[in-house]
Amino acid sequence: MQSNQELIVWGNFVLFAGLFVLYQVKTGAFSLGSLAILIYTLSAVFGVILYNSSLSFFTNLQIVPALFLFFLFLVIIYPIIRFDNSTIEKISCNYRLVYWLSIFIGLVSIVPSAEITYLLATVSRMDKSVFSEIHTMKNTGDGAINTLQLSAISRPFYFFVYRLSDISPILLFLQFAAPKKDWRIIVLLLLSIYCVNGMGIIQGGRRSITQTALYIIGLYFIFKKFLPINVKKAIRIYGVILLAGIIAVFLFLTFARFTENKFESRGTVIEWISLYAGEGPLNFNKYIWNMHGTTNGDYCFSYFKQLFGLDSFNNNIERRDYWALKTNIPQYIFYTFIGNIIEDFGKFWGGIFLIFVSLILGNLFKMRGRQLKISNLIILCLWANIVLSGITFYAYGGNRAEILLTDLFLAFLCSLNRNNAFIYNKLA
Repeated sequence: MQSNQELIVWGNFVLFAGLFVLYQVKTGAFSLGSLAILIYTLSAVFGVILYNSSLSFFTNLQIVPALFLFFLFLVIIYPIIRFDNSTIEKISCNYRLVYWLSIFIGLVSIVPSAEITYLLATVSRMDKSVFSEIHTMKNTGDGAINTLQLSAISRPFYFFVYRLSDISPILLFLQFAAPKKDWRIIVLLLLSIYCVNGMGIIQGGRRSITQTALYIIGLYFIFKKFLPINVKKAIRIYGVILLAGIIAVFLFLTFARFTENKFESRGTVIEWISLYAGEGPLNFNKYIWNMHGTTNGDYCFSYFKQLFGLDSFNNNIERRDYWALKTNIPQYIFYTFIGNIIEDFGKFWGGIFLIFVSLILGNLFKMRGRQLKISNLIILCLWANIVLSGITFYAYGGNRAEILLTDLFLAFLCSLNRNNAFIYNKLA
């Protein structure tokens, strides 16, 4: 039985690795689709490591759920693979809307960025066990460390910075690709990205920096053919330096959290990392496939249910506790983005939902007239963000729904404005 389960874990890796090789052979270049497949392939690699580690707790793994998850992965990457920036002649946008939105995001970032810098300096002087304490508080709802919270002055500003955190990097790349760059706006947008990730580090989380890193890499491949050669070279150089720093912070937080708990005497560093990066598909197989009922949309869509006056939970801890009893599975571990949709709607309707969304987006990203409107660009970047960070995206169910709503509203707002500025494909 144990050997059969290990074959399933290895089979999962073979499926994703084989897909990556086939896709590269067909396309002949590394693209946004390549990045998405590679991330899930690496997750499968870490899944093999995790299954064979001292931290492994997986039983009753089956071949059908592994194949089902792989099929739905093919579904969600369809819009990304369909997007081909080499066929796009230009990106169109409304100059005034982009300009003033960038200014607004940058200006509201100034106050919280100063306080976040102070808080980072404060937490750096504390014992590293504080990160484990913060993480425990966040998972149990037992309050927070007051000295590491934003003040009443910064909180209103951070409210907007956080809710526009998916838009800031898009605006940043628009500046990078623009014929005439405004370096003041670039600095302000970088400040907003720093705010969100700095606050994530203060709160002891790894999700924010991981997701931002994957998102920015994805944006690079979306904008790649629209960037001047000197800008691409600079992004690569500084990107490598920044990525090294992100990896260092990730490892530090991993050490800080796991050396303070039950894992201290078990496992190696690579096994701890595999617990973060590789557990999603295995948890899907073990838990999601065998769950009792569904969460009725409460995991991913609780915020939207509340907007329409439907019963849901305002508190993540209450939501977790309630649905853990109803579904008979844990609500605080990774199931992948696909797993959380299945958790909400079940295997059949969850699968139908993902197929429906994928077909709509695939048609939306099919370029007509060789022009990519900024409204479609925002939706493309949003979907890329969801897919690229899908192994951990809904780690804290419902807490990013307001960002999703903001993204969709801005995409709608952009669609109402006449586009009068264009960024042309540099290789067309």
